[in-house]
Amino acid sequence: MNYKSFKVKELFDIHPTKAYKLTNPQLFCDNGKVPVVTNTSENYGRSGYSNLEPTEHDIITFSDTGTKSPESFFFQEGEFIGYAHVQGMYPYSNKWGKKQLLYLTTILRKKTLGLYDYSTKMTREIISNLKVELPIIDGTTDEIDFDYMDAYISELEQEHINELDTYLKSSGLDNCELPDDDKKILNIKKKYKEYKIIDIFKVVNTHSILQSQITKNSGKIPYLTAAEGNNAVSTYISCDKEWIDEGNCIFIGGKTMTITYQEKDFCSNDSHNLALYLKDTSKREKYIQCFIVSALRKTLGIKYYWGDSISKKKIQSDTVFLPVNEKDEIDYDYMDKYIKAIEKSYY
Repeated sequence: MNYKSFKVKELFDIHPTKAYKLTNPQLFCDNGKVPVVTNTSENYGRSGYSNLEPTEHDIITFSDTGTKSPESFFFQEGEFIGYAHVQGMYPYSNKWGKKQLLYLTTILRKKTLGLYDYSTKMTREIISNLKVELPIIDGTTDEIDFDYMDAYISELEQEHINELDTYLKSSGLDNCELPDDDKKILNIKKKYKEYKIIDIFKVVNTHSILQSQITKNSGKIPYLTAAEGNNAVSTYISCDKEWIDEGNCIFIGGKTMTITYQEKDFCSNDSHNLALYLKDTSKREKYIQCFIVSALRKTLGIKYYWGDSISKKKIQSDTVFLPVNEKDEIDYDYMDKYIKAIEKSYY
């Protein structure tokens, strides 16, 4: 197979996606059906859903702002709503289908990995002038081999299916059904109640070790940043005990609203980051806290952003909605069982 280098701007027009000029509370809704693609590098760039009309469909998107912009390249299949600072890549040729765009997405991620962050922006001008190597048809000098890209992605998909099938068979999960108790948990219509976050959690600012002060891959302590992806873990380091924060908590990247559960003790890159510790220590279980992470993302994720970031002071008045039992108390048991059932249903 022969390859040729192309500038992205020869193949695509890059410009901002069409977005509604609304606040997040006006844009997002709990019962929405249309995905909203934002500047996150998680969940295919989708931060939630809306009931407004879609503005875009079937293109590659990326964020021109954020600590991990290279990880924000995604092929968006189907209709969606654009967002500020989310760039769209619009192909000049109709030969760019789903699999060809997936092929290119991987190239774009690899070409830009580690090169851009908040201080070094990954602009659409930079991406437009980026050179990518693409397969060309034998006997030609510049005809892109779209069929090869289609076949290559199809082969990878089949390999993944075969690997998953082998894993399920070896684990005894190839012919199993979700137990009735788990099905019941997933279908229960729970009552929710609003709680002040500080009534449930002890909230502290993390310690701070600048990236210039660490040596990457020098130890076993997770080094957390406000960047999304990889559960906020940037690398693993060794550091003095005085800089280590206790794990088994919920971590909030202060500037980007990255919310994750951290099982192990960790080090943090910024004292603006927050660690939330359940006051009821008997409930500091992994699955319970994973449920609360999702609840916090729903309530806080649409309120705070880069220009108006969360802080220990601001969170004092913030609330979160959690399920309650027949005694009108927080139903920790339900949260634990719900996440476990979700985990089982994945397989």
